[in-house]
Amino acid sequence: MAFAELKANNHKEALFHFNKYVETHASDPRGYYYRAIGLMHQMNYDQALNDLDHSISMYDEDADVYSERGVVYYHLGNSERSLNDLNKACSLEPENAYRYSSRAFIKDRAGDIAGAISDYEQALALDPEDAIIHNNLGLIYEKQGHVQKAQERFSDADRLFIDPEGNLRSQNELEKNDIGKSVIEPINNELSSKPGIGDYLKVMGGVFTSTKERNSFLGYIKRLLGIGKNSS
Repeated sequence: MAFAELKANNHKEALFHFNKYVETHASDPRGYYYRAIGLMHQMNYDQALNDLDHSISMYDEDADVYSERGVVYYHLGNSERSLNDLNKACSLEPENAYRYSSRAFIKDRAGDIAGAISDYEQALALDPEDAIIHNNLGLIYEKQGHVQKAQERFSDADRLFIDPEGNLRSQNELEKNDIGKSVIEPINNELSSKPGIGDYLKVMGGVFTSTKERNSFLGYIKRLLGIGKNSS
């Protein structure tokens, strides 16, 4: 019920159900993690941090919790702690491409370009079919002036995201990337006059429960529609 409300963008109702779950399952560390996800959707990062800390105090081997706490620390302006948690998530799940792409995203914003490239390349080695990773690596190459390398990554991203008729692939195929409607909402006005935006918004109609690289996908949409060159 809580995640259904979250998908429908009903944050208050979702948080109500998360609170009820924590009340009735106080010994379940995932309960605090779930509630933290709801709080993050409300951008209540301080309380989300409290729940993630509590979850880790109960069980300290859950890569998801470290990953989301790393995101929270990033939003709170603490890149060092953010990277520490993402390092821990990588160590717990060294074969999970998302762990490296998440860390790369933060490294890029912290100015560690070489580290970000290394992590994105590692992520691609583990999951060469992830369009967002190709896109994000291309964006870094583009910022560094490596035009040919950037175009190679963009071509792979487009091949994976766009079907032969030029349309975004189905939501089911995109869902594995945990992309949400909230990616699009902040730029609705900017994009509303752009050709084809209706198709993009229709495909992106669902709201997903993870915070996975929403800003990265925003950069992808902007590049596809020719908005904010070099944006990410």
